[in-house]
Amino acid sequence: MMPKFIKKLLLEKYNDCFDTLKEVAKDDHDKNNIIYPIESSIKVLNFDSKLAEKLYRIERLSSVDTLDIQNNTINLIEFKNGGIKSPDLRLKGSESFIVLYKLLKENKILEKYSEIFQYKFNYYIVLNNSVQKNQKYLKSTENYINRERLNIGSQIAELCPNYKGIYFEKIKVLSFDQFQEYYLEKYYGDGTVSKEIVEVLTR
Repeated sequence: MMPKFIKKLLLEKYNDCFDTLKEVAKDDHDKNNIIYPIESSIKVLNFDSKLAEKLYRIERLSSVDTLDIQNNTINLIEFKNGGIKSPDLRLKGSESFIVLYKLLKENKILEKYSEIFQYKFNYYIVLNNSVQKNQKYLKSTENYINRERLNIGSQIAELCPNYKGIYFEKIKVLSFDQFQEYYLEKYYGDGTVSKEIVEVLTR
């Protein structure tokens, strides 16, 4: 089954697992001070808080915030407004495959776990725009795009050689501003995509 049919399945059968992007990307670690880094009413799959919880009611797995299917590619997207706890990004990336496999198996799309890798996956890690020096993040917006030439912290640095080309075709790190400007504009905008936007998402 092509990814576009998986997208159709999600929209028709799991419509109750969709939320606004604003809600999915929120940082609610402090219940008294909930932060919304993205103000967007675009509806996306709440992969972690709703779909994974629906599929695994007892044993909750760690998974990315949302899964977005574009051009027959399955994009796993994780939003991080605060710090990264080891081995959070690696665990979320790998266990997201398990959640997706359970979904596809229950709907008789796949039988074996290995069959999930017939699909093309990308992993987007979206970080806070304000990068503090004491955090092992990137040091500037420019470096988000050129991350492979820098030490971007053990979490992301380990993801690139160990996961890229095996589980994911691309692993991309963007700021919240870049995600809105590049990703949302390309896939949810008016269709007018600048050359710079295409370069950021394809490199």
